[in-house]
Amino acid sequence: MKAFKSDIQGRKGETDVKNILAECGLPSLHDIVLPTRSGNATQIDHIALTALGILVIDADFSQESCTSG
Repeated sequence: MKAFKSDIQGRKGETDVKNILAECGLPSLHDIVLPTRSGNATQIDHIALTALGILVIDADFSQESCTSG
């Protein structure tokens, strides 16, 4: 049940970020799956194009304050 709740919260967080990027008018892609060198796949939640460059976002749900880094 805990994993299910975490999955729902994660999806809500990703939807929130997607909506914020749209409200800001930033061209963006969501849920991108890319191959790795080892032949596996990796997933990126959001990629947005800003005036300063490309912004890559991994949206994880947390009840704590937002940070960047």
